[in-house]
Formats: sequence, C-alpha cells, structure tokens
Amino acid sequence: MKSDIFEHPKSYLLHSSASLSEISIFFKRFKRIHEEMGLLISDYADDFETSDKANTLSAFITNIAKITKDVSNEYFKFAENLESQIAEALESYKDSYIHNFTQSLEKTRKALRKLGKARENLNTHRNEYFKAMVKAEKAEFMQNLEDDTERIELATRNTTEMKLCAEKASEKYFGSLAEEKKLWNEYENSRKLLILSLHESEEGRVVFVKKSLEKMVKLEKKLYHNLLENVSKANKLVSEINPAQDAKEFEINYLGGINPIEKEGWITYEAWRISMKELGQDPFGNEEEYISSDIPYTPMHNTTYVIKSTLFSLIPKKRKISMDSMLSEQSSFSDNEEGLDSNSGYQKCIELLQIDEGKEIFFDVLESVRHCSMMDDIGLQKLGELFFTVMDSLEKDFNDTYFYKIVMYSHLFYAITQSKKFLYEIISSHSIFKNQNNWIQTIDEVVNKKIIMENEQFHRTKKKILQSGNKSLLNGFDKFSLEKAEKNSSLMTLGQFIFYMSNICSSIDLPKAVVLEYSKKSNLESDKILHLIRELYSAQSQIVISPREISKSLKKRSQERAQWGFFLHFGLCLQFLCRKDVLSLLFVCKSWNSIMVPYFQKFSLLKSPNFKIRKTVWASILRPTEKANYNEILEQLKANKSSIKDVENIISMDILRSYSNNPMVDSESLKNILQAYSFYRTDVGYCQGMNYIAGTLYLVNNDESFCFWGMSELIRKFKMENLYATDLSKLKYLFYVLDRLIALFLPNVHKILNTEMMTSAHFASPWFLTLFAGLLNQNQKHDILFKLWDHFLYYGWKIMFKASLVILKKLETNIISQRFEEIMSLLTSLHGSFCSIQIFDDSFITEVLSMKVTNRILRQIHSEYESLEKIYK
Repeated sequence: MKSDIFEHPKSYLLHSSASLSEISIFFKRFKRIHEEMGLLISDYADDFETSDKANTLSAFITNIAKITKDVSNEYFKFAENLESQIAEALESYKDSYIHNFTQSLEKTRKALRKLGKARENLNTHRNEYFKAMVKAEKAEFMQNLEDDTERIELATRNTTEMKLCAEKASEKYFGSLAEEKKLWNEYENSRKLLILSLHESEEGRVVFVKKSLEKMVKLEKKLYHNLLENVSKANKLVSEINPAQDAKEFEINYLGGINPIEKEGWITYEAWRISMKELGQDPFGNEEEYISSDIPYTPMHNTTYVIKSTLFSLIPKKRKISMDSMLSEQSSFSDNEEGLDSNSGYQKCIELLQIDEGKEIFFDVLESVRHCSMMDDIGLQKLGELFFTVMDSLEKDFNDTYFYKIVMYSHLFYAITQSKKFLYEIISSHSIFKNQNNWIQTIDEVVNKKIIMENEQFHRTKKKILQSGNKSLLNGFDKFSLEKAEKNSSLMTLGQFIFYMSNICSSIDLPKAVVLEYSKKSNLESDKILHLIRELYSAQSQIVISPREISKSLKKRSQERAQWGFFLHFGLCLQFLCRKDVLSLLFVCKSWNSIMVPYFQKFSLLKSPNFKIRKTVWASILRPTEKANYNEILEQLKANKSSIKDVENIISMDILRSYSNNPMVDSESLKNILQAYSFYRTDVGYCQGMNYIAGTLYLVNNDESFCFWGMSELIRKFKMENLYATDLSKLKYLFYVLDRLIALFLPNVHKILNTEMMTSAHFASPWFLTLFAGLLNQNQKHDILFKLWDHFLYYGWKIMFKASLVILKKLETNIISQRFEEIMSLLTSLHGSFCSIQIFDDSFITEVLSMKVTNRILRQIHSEYESLEKIYK
C-alpha cells in the first residue's frame, strides 16, 4: 500500500512551518526597519540646517528638527515592543507546532504500514484461494470426463483432495481478510484522530498568528497616534510660513525670461487611418512595399485576399482571436482594423463568387473557419447573402459538389439571438432547394465518393493482410462487392440527407420523393426504405394533431360509464371522499368491495403512497396469470444449468455493476430471478437492462417469487418482449414516438437535434430498456423511481414519454447552446455529480404529470407509424 497519502500533510507541514518562519522573519525585519528608520531620522535631525536668512521658513526648519527627534524616539520604542511582545513568542510557538504535527503524522503512518503489510498478505492468500478453486473446479471437470471405473475412482479422490486444498486456502483467505479489517479499523481510527489533531493544530496556528498580528496592529496604532501628534505640531508650524511673497520675488528675478513652447501630441495609427479616409485616401490602396527582402514570402492572390478578408470580417472579434492559425496576427488589431474596406470588399467578394475560382476559394476559407461557426446575427445575414449569390450562380450552371457544401455549411454556421439560428434558416427559401434533381444528383455524387473510399480501404486492408502472411484473415476479402458497397453507402447518405432536407425543405413531399426515387435506384430492400421513411417523418418539425371526434366531456362520461356501469353515480361520488371514507365503504357489501377495491388501490397509490401500499398494489397489478411454481423452475434450472451458460456471466456482471453497493438488494436473489426468467422464457431470454427491472421490484418486495412473476407479468402486460427482441422493433417504435413528441412539445430542442443529425436513439435507449430504473438508481433517486413506476403501471408508456420530455425540457438551455459531442456527453451523463443541476428534484414527478401528452396524440402518432409500414413495407 502506497504511503504517499501523507505527502500533502507533510508538504503542508513544511509550508505552514515555513509560513511561521516567514512571519517571524517579517516581524524581525519590521523591527529592524523601524530601528533603522529611527536612526536615519535621528541623524537627519542632528544634521538639519538651513542657509536661509532669518525668516518664517528658517524658523520652521529649526522647530521641525526638534519634532523630527521626537519622531525618531517613537520608532525606537515601537521596535523594542515588537521584539519583546511578538517575535520571541512566535519562535517558541513554531518549535512546539512542528513537534506536535510530526508526532501525530508518524503515528498514523505506522498504522498505514501495518495495514499495507496485511493487504499484501491478503492478496497472497486471495490468489492462492483462487488458484486452489481453479484446480478443484478443473479436477471435477476432468472427473466428469472419465469413463473408466478405476480412473473415475482416482479422479474422484483427486477432486476431493483439491477441494480440501481449496477449503484450507479459503480459511487462510478469510483469516487474512479479518486481520486486514482489524488493521483497517485501527488505521481509520488513527486517521480520524490525525485529522482532528491536525485540524486543531492548524486552527491554533492561525489563532496564534492572528493574535500576534493584532498586537502588532495595536503597537502600530500607538506609533501612528504619536506620529500624528507630531504632524499636527508640524502642520501648525507650516501654517506660519508665508510663501507667496518669496515666490513672487523669485519669479520676478529669475523666471521672467523663460517662455513656454507648445507640446507635440501623439497621433495613433487608428486616428491616422480615419483622417486619411476623411481625405478620400485608402491607406491599404497605396502600392507600398510590405514584404521584407530577407523573407521569401509571396503575396496572397488578390481573389483569395478579398474573399478571406470578407469572411473574416463577418466573424466576431472574440471568435476570430480564438482561431489558432490567426492568434498572433489578430490579437494585435482592434475591431476596426481590417485589411480591406468592409463595404468595398463585400461587393468585390460578391462579384468573385460568380466564377468557379471564387467559389472554390470561398468554400476552402469556410472549411478553415468551421471551428468559428458561431457568428453574430448581422454576420450570419451577410453570409447568407453570399450563399444566395453562389446559389444564383449554380442555378445557371449546377455543380453537385458546391451544392453539397452549401447544404453542409448551412448546418454548421449559426447565431444566437433569442434562440440558436442556423444559416439554413436564412437560405432555405432559395429555389435551388426545390429542385428534386439537384438533391438526387448531389446524393449520387456523395454515394459514389463513399464507394470509391470504401473500395480503396478494402484493397489497402487486403494488401496489409497479404503482407502479414496470415492468409486466414483473408476470409471476406476475396472480391470487393460493388453492389453491397452501393447499398450501404446509399443507406448512410440518405440517412444523412434526411436531416438536411427536413431542415431546409418546407414540406415533407420533396424529401420523401427524393428518398423513394434514390432508394429505388439503389435497389434498397423494403425494410430499409421503411426505416428511412420513418426517420424522415420523425425528423419533421411539424406535427398536426387532428381535432377530437367527440367533445372531451362526452368522452370522459363514456369512460366513466365503462368503468362503473350500474354503479356510475356511486363512482362519481368517490372523487369527493377522503381515503378514510372510501376505506369504510369497502366493508358495506361484497359487490361494493369488488367494484371499489381497484379504485381504492389506485387512489391510495397515486395520491398518498407509502411502502406498504405500494407493495400491496404492485402485487395486485402484477399478479401472474400462469400457474407454474417459482421454486420448481429453480430446480429445473439447476438440473439444466448449461441452457443459460451464454448469459450466466453477463447476468453476474450486470448485477455487480448495478447493485453491488446497495445493501437493500441481495445479489444472489437477483441472480436467481434473472437466470430463472432467462430459462423460463427462452423466447425472450436475458437482455441487459432487465437487471434494473428486477432490482426495482426487489427494492419494493424482496420476495424472489414476487419479483420473478412481477417481472414476467410486467414484460407481458406492457408488451416488452419486442423491446428486448433482436430486431429492436418495440424500441424503434418508442424512439419514433419520442421524436415526434419532441417536435410537438420542444421545437427548439428538436431543431438542434435535427441540425446535429441526432434522434432519441442516440440517448434514450437506456431510459426505455430499464424504464428509467438504471438512471434513477445510479442517482440514488429511488423515491422518484417508485412514483414514476406507480403511474407507469396504470398509464403505461405515456408516463415514460412524459418523463423523457421533462428531462429534455430541463436541459433545453444546455442543449441549444451545444454541438453534437457536448449534447451526447450531456444526455448520456445524467448520473453522479452532474445532477447538481437538479434534474430529478422534488418537482420532477409533478412536471411529468403536468406534461400534456394525451392518448389522442399517442394514437395519432401510432396510426402514422403503422400507416407507413403498410405503405412502404
């Protein structure tokens, strides 16, 4: 065990003792300064004479010499008191402080050394135990392989011996662990005493220094009080001097012939430039030589210079200075210093963008400043005008490469006004985007480039394998599949352009036509086309909610009649009764009891939940529909352990990661539940995330049978089998619904996610797979988790969508100011210290319930999702 944990206290001891020494030296020097000051003043007072004749000034000098002598004596008194009252006491305290600090530190260090030795012994016995267990397990495995009677007997004896060795190793392991625990307690007690001792010592040091300084301040006050008295005396003497007459005579006799000369002023470079412009002259227009003859530098081409100067003038000063390549040049200029007059340069730039050379340079410069993508609103508008110029030119002579760059950079540059405003919002009205062939031609060009790159990568990899001589790695590298590469590249490029087109095009018709036509051209399978169309719809910022077929009140009355039937009037009265009154009505008769128990359970759980109510109601809702016995399933599992060998280690690791530090969850019980479910439901098996489902149920009711059947019923009741299926069909559907809801309720967030080519699939997978249990368990927010599940058990997936929207709403300010990497980091790190922003605060459940996600909206989105499958699959 490393002992460098004392480096900080040791370092601080050196620092604090040095600090005391420095303070002591300060007092001694302060004393010496005052002594020297007293000597200097005393010597000066003795030598102070004047050659002036008898007048008011000479009288003042004579008297001031006496006052100066008194001042000297005051300094001597101060130095003597500083030595006797402060400096000597401080030296004595410093020696005592260092001794006590060192003694406390050494005692804890000894305890740490003992603990280190005990841990070395523990690691040795642990490794011996693990090795012994491996030998025993291997011996037993080999015993099962033997089929000869004699060899079986020998193998059995060998296995028994190995197990005995393992038991002995285990005893040593437990013994060393107990010893380590004892020494750890000793060390921990010593460490706490050390911290307390050092805390008191440090507090005492500061108190002593403070009191010393307070004494010094008192001495200073006394010194300055006496000095002020002498100053008052001197001031009185000064008032008796009449300088006016002597000064006037001096001026007449000696200064009459000295005349004033006008002073030359400093003219700044900026002022000179302004004055030149006022005179109609452009300093930068002069043919001045600005290249050193000693440096082989060739001037920038005029076209490049004009375009670069114009684009740099649109970048805010702070962003410009942050550019690594421009730092040294830009940091010395003011905001008004541009190499080219802004208006004339802007017009020249527009002219140059009409030619291909100007366009090429324009996009090259944009690429060089893409990391300075945030602009002010005026700069973004002007950049939009330049893009319009390029697009006007492309309408006459279309170029797919330039079109692609326009689309790409329009999603990169933005300004922050009331919200984040991207360049594509300014240029999206241009007619070039309404031409379907432009999009298809550009997508085709991007796909072809991807195919060429993939082909080159294929042959480079194949060449490296051949050079390595390992021909076994050549499997799959026989021949480059052009058809496969074309399909993959088409799918990836269409997925990218779906976001581009959704942001730029005003309606879904053109993007959908482009996707369908190019998918047909690339011979994409129907399921791939359906996936792309769904992505296109989920990326749409507009969602129209159809009006209600019947009024809200009529629908509610219909639901009430369906719920209560003959007891309608009775049921309507219940909402006005308190829980205690409803409870008393349960015992009136059996018919009342049967009709009211579900209502009472829901009322109790959602309005005033407690642990006992939750345990009872969850058991009622998740009551199993099957008759099998949990213990019998466990026995069958033990007899067929090999049937779950593929997931056995995965389950153990998941439990270790999720609940190993939670004393409320028994890891073995959780392992039994998950293994039994994987064995019992082979069609579903085990999927990562189920550990949090089972763990949440166990936190409410630690009965294994309840947790097993509760998880089974939960998965069945809410159709979660497809959530854990290999094709992720249910999960894809949930992502689609959430994307559509984000567009409806959080349009600003949806806009940013679209621009960054993000969907809920990038971050919401663990939310749905664990029903937020993973996230809330990591944040130790079990109370919020239970309340969220309370509502989920009654209202289903709508609650999970609401919770997702609330999280995104709370993070909206953070999301709209970030780019892809920061947003991903934000949404995938909602646990631990990050929750200082209090996402999951006391108001979280209230905000979830107040989110206006209705069944009507969900039905419409579901209908949209299903209709797409019918049309395109």
